[in-house]
Amino acid sequence: MGKNRNESARLIEALIAENNQLKTALDKLKNDRNISDSDQPAYREDRFLRLFDEMNSASAFHRMIFDEQGKPVDYEFIRVNKMFETFTGLKAENIIGRRIREVLPETEQYWIEKYGQVVVSGEPVEFENYSGALDRYYNVHAYRPMKDHFVVTFIDITEQKRSQIKINETKAFYERILETTHDGIWVTNQDDVFVFANSAIEKIAMARKKDIIGHNIIKDFPKDAVKGILPYYLKTKKTNKAVEYEATAVTMAGKKIILKGWMVPILENNEFKGIICSSQDITESREAEKSLAEQKLRLQEVVGNLHGIVFRCENDENWTMSFVSAGVTNLTGYTPKEILGNKVISYKEIIHPEDTDLVDKRISDAVSRNGKYKIEYRIHTKDGNCKWVYEQGTGIKDEAGKLDHLEGYIFDISDRKKMELEIIEKNKEIAAQNEEFISINEELQSTIEQIQVINNQLREAKLKAEESDRLKSAFLANMSHEIRTPMNSIIGFSGLLTERGLKWKKRKQYSRLILSAGEYLLRIIDDIVDIAKIESNLLLIESSGQNLHSLLDETYSYHLQSKLLKQKSQLELWLDVSNVSPDLILDTDPVRFKQVINNLISNAIKNTLTGHVGFGVKQVETEEKRIVFYVEDTGIGIPEESKEIIFERFMQVRRENPVAGTGLGLSICKGILNLMNGDIWMESEPEKGTTFYFSLPYNPANRQQQTGIKPARSFRIPELKNKLIYIAEDDYSSFLYLREVLAITNARIAHATNGQMLVEMVLQETPDLVLADISMPVMSGIDAIKQLRAMNYTFPVIAQTAYALIEEKDSCLKAGCSSYISKPIDANLLFELINQSMEQ
Repeated sequence: MGKNRNESARLIEALIAENNQLKTALDKLKNDRNISDSDQPAYREDRFLRLFDEMNSASAFHRMIFDEQGKPVDYEFIRVNKMFETFTGLKAENIIGRRIREVLPETEQYWIEKYGQVVVSGEPVEFENYSGALDRYYNVHAYRPMKDHFVVTFIDITEQKRSQIKINETKAFYERILETTHDGIWVTNQDDVFVFANSAIEKIAMARKKDIIGHNIIKDFPKDAVKGILPYYLKTKKTNKAVEYEATAVTMAGKKIILKGWMVPILENNEFKGIICSSQDITESREAEKSLAEQKLRLQEVVGNLHGIVFRCENDENWTMSFVSAGVTNLTGYTPKEILGNKVISYKEIIHPEDTDLVDKRISDAVSRNGKYKIEYRIHTKDGNCKWVYEQGTGIKDEAGKLDHLEGYIFDISDRKKMELEIIEKNKEIAAQNEEFISINEELQSTIEQIQVINNQLREAKLKAEESDRLKSAFLANMSHEIRTPMNSIIGFSGLLTERGLKWKKRKQYSRLILSAGEYLLRIIDDIVDIAKIESNLLLIESSGQNLHSLLDETYSYHLQSKLLKQKSQLELWLDVSNVSPDLILDTDPVRFKQVINNLISNAIKNTLTGHVGFGVKQVETEEKRIVFYVEDTGIGIPEESKEIIFERFMQVRRENPVAGTGLGLSICKGILNLMNGDIWMESEPEKGTTFYFSLPYNPANRQQQTGIKPARSFRIPELKNKLIYIAEDDYSSFLYLREVLAITNARIAHATNGQMLVEMVLQETPDLVLADISMPVMSGIDAIKQLRAMNYTFPVIAQTAYALIEEKDSCLKAGCSSYISKPIDANLLFELINQSMEQ
């Protein structure tokens, strides 16, 4: 009995030290009974053990048993309370003084190792675990009150655990269901943080679940990605009501998409706990709807331009029109609104009374047979005139096979009918005459047929002329824009150059901009001149043997250094001539060859943002004696509807962001290649890229046939001190420019404003050189030179003109000019011509 008391005392001290619940109970006991720590130890022990036995949590006091190596192998029950007996079903009298292996032989080794660690380390533990022996779940708290002993306090959480398992299984079941739907499903909590997203969301948002779940929908995503759906989200959160939405969003990959779905608030006791949202990607369907609307608009435009009407009418007594095109006004005088639904008049009412029954019968008979009909009849227009019309239509039946409505078109054939009636009358007159007029009748019939053919030809010619006028008007409008744009820079920055106090850096910058705008303006003029030469068959091809590798290498180097390419850092330019011998000689015009391929490469660079532009030789067809070149890009491509017109004059592909240009480039390329006996074609896929091909004749040649590449010209400023130069120029600005250019030569310069003045100045003093504009008032430069040559003056004359045609150059040389230069005048070229003229 004393031994048990001692163990109880140690137990009490240990439990008081570790168990706050017992310590609190003991303090209360002291206060209630006014007992000191030293008073009545037996009373206190009994009282405390009674409290231990009546605790709300199950508790057990154990002694750990070790083997010879000091390893925990079992433990002994020292004391247990009533709650322990209730939780476990083990009675104290059956387990006190016995080992756990004796009481519960199937006890897992895990429990012994876990409690052994507490006894050895002295560190308390708390954990949840499952006891297979008891088939129960426990929340366990274990600690060491004294050496080789431990106390276990635990709560049976089996019901809560099994409820949670059931909840988790239910949750997993519903998550599996949500994973099977094609719609994206996501859930946020009350703090706007994603707590669930199904696999469909990954596909729609182009993001992984881990990049979505745990992130705040308002704060953690790019604004462009969620700004379209946030107003609906916030409305759902604010109103606690379901909201249907359709909005634009941006995926993690940067792709714009259109989403549609519902946002439903999650409420518990009317308190907001989050939102569950369904999202369906309807981008493709919306794009299809947009495409359908555009096609419908184009169809309406086509119908509106017909020289007649397209209609749909109901199968009723008045053939009530339910649709009629705008051409009805030209045909009948009535507007669509007046005829639709018989608001003012029915279409049947304007049919000539003598033709009404015939029209009804013909249509009814034809529809009953095969559904299609053709008929000619008369109508009365709003202004009282009578017209003949031709109607062709189809009867549309319902599912029961009954006629529902008619669809077709109606054209004005009054002129044809008038002609036919005239022919009939003529035939009647001729038939009444003698047989000798039969041959005349046949001749007249033939003449009438010829007239019809001529009328058709004239009609086609009229349509072509109208289309040509439209294209020319569009071209002139485009030219106005293209010319005014560089002119705006030239005039604007020229004005800025006149300002006082302008810094040298700004002056230099403005000058470069003026020069760049001028060069662009010159390219426009060159395009216009080239197309004019091609149309007039005046463009000359000067072929010579050229090393193909050298031509293409020069082209590659030119574009590699171009400002246009340097502006696109993500665009790669490459050349592939791997399938061509370095010694291959091509008999071609090098200037026109480069003009064609440079135009195609420049177009490709303009229309490609990222990826590559590549060019080279596709293949050499030795048997067919042709060589095929290509220029490919990964740009925006060419729509199908534009492929047929891409090589026509004045045509440009319609785009949301059009590039600058005249619309002549590809037409010029085609014209040049036709003159060189070549061909050009293309392949393109929108948003993927375009490849242009062109072919040229190829006759294998020796390397010796190659025309040597001319070395770069070296310009030398002429020394003209004490030399007299006459500049005949009616445009004073052009004269000032030439005077400034020639100032460095130290020559004496005099100005003539027309050809007559030039002749008079020469008669007074003979010059050493004349620069003459060929087009001047009073007397042209050409006439002046002819007159001076007739007087045996032999001084050199350099003709200058704003034209750039071959025949213009020939007329200048025939008039007696030494050489010829086109405006705008290049100073270095002018110096070269002066040196050549002065040395002759």
